[in-house]
Amino acid sequence: MKILDFIKKHKILSLFISVFVIHAFFVIVMNNFNLQPFFSGGDDVMYNRSAVEISQEFSKGNFSLESIKILYPDVYLLHFYPILIGVVYTIFSPNIIFGELFNAILCAMVSLFVYWIIIELNGSVRKAFVTGFIVSLYPSLALDGALLLKDALTACLALSILLLIIKLIKCFDFWQFALLYLLLIPIINLRFYLGYALMSTFIFCWFLFHKNIKFKKRILYTIIIIFIFGFLPQVAANQGYWGIKSFQQYINIKAITFYREVAYVPQVTNKTLQPVLCGIAVNKSSISCGAPNPSGTGSTLNIKTDFKHPLSFLINYSESFVYVLLGPFPWQTKSLRQILALFETIPWYFIFYFAISGSIIQIKKKNTFIFPLIIFGIIFLSVISLFEVNFGNFMRTRIPIFISFLCLAPFGFNLNNKFLNKKYEKIFGYWRGGFHREQLG
Repeated sequence: MKILDFIKKHKILSLFISVFVIHAFFVIVMNNFNLQPFFSGGDDVMYNRSAVEISQEFSKGNFSLESIKILYPDVYLLHFYPILIGVVYTIFSPNIIFGELFNAILCAMVSLFVYWIIIELNGSVRKAFVTGFIVSLYPSLALDGALLLKDALTACLALSILLLIIKLIKCFDFWQFALLYLLLIPIINLRFYLGYALMSTFIFCWFLFHKNIKFKKRILYTIIIIFIFGFLPQVAANQGYWGIKSFQQYINIKAITFYREVAYVPQVTNKTLQPVLCGIAVNKSSISCGAPNPSGTGSTLNIKTDFKHPLSFLINYSESFVYVLLGPFPWQTKSLRQILALFETIPWYFIFYFAISGSIIQIKKKNTFIFPLIIFGIIFLSVISLFEVNFGNFMRTRIPIFISFLCLAPFGFNLNNKFLNKKYEKIFGYWRGGFHREQLG
């Protein structure tokens, strides 16, 4: 009972500790039972090697990335994640488990941001706590968070930005906007197309749903925001004003066809590969984060592009969209590793139903603050579906989308349903006196 009393009094701390312990458990199991090679895609090995090399130089007082690149030509500096892990290694020890435990902290922070988002959407404390805890059981985040991959960091940044977007739509605050602006820099550096989706979400939602500023002023402020946001891609990733370089490289028929039809087929070797959508450097490396890898071709979906026939392209693109949102399906799995993906997709179908139901309920209640989560999910899904046909890749990339939709699921539970309410109270009845009860249905 003392533990439950502590949870009631210190909900945020309790959520953070419990989620961290769960992810730390995954880290320890993956290391002790040598399961990393089974789930690893190779990027974690590259990040660890680079972080060790960076930490060795940082320990000597050499903080020049240019000189480190000369000393270690294989060091990965296309984004800052290995540098961040290098700092962790410098503080503690150049052992991969410290980097993975750092990821466990980031995963715990993701659950906290989920908690705060649901509270910001006028959800109950109890629902926010339970949903935040459920996020810790999200298979892709649990497995990728237990590896030395950047997905935990991108999810943490994306959820923090979505929280700020909701707050700024409610009431514009200069310092919160400044923080949003600063957080967009690292996320564009890590995954520029994720950053673009978040930038677009803020601009669109702030203009449409911020009601405390008159319409004419809102137009003026939106133009100013669009103008100053344009510098972010250049600052974060040297991609030019409003990312013109990245659009020129990726938004064309040849690039889209390459990623959908060539990049993941067995005949392609690493020497012929170009940096993929996840990499920032253009024509500098044949393997970047999430780069096409022939070893993963068993997870590739056979979907053509067919730009010559617009209707055929639209059908194929719609098919990709469904696969990214709901896949992989059982008939697409071919190995034990791929079958494990069903532990994610099957529960997701039920969660997605409640997310849709919750969205409809809140829209009827005129709760416009849920729209950033919906619009961000649609935009980012659309981008991923255009390029990704390998479910090993898109299951990692879509983590922020699933979590943003999961934040809507609690609003789909109808607490007026006697059977559901009885079961819910049976499980969480002890907290009834300590948590503020609010019907969401």
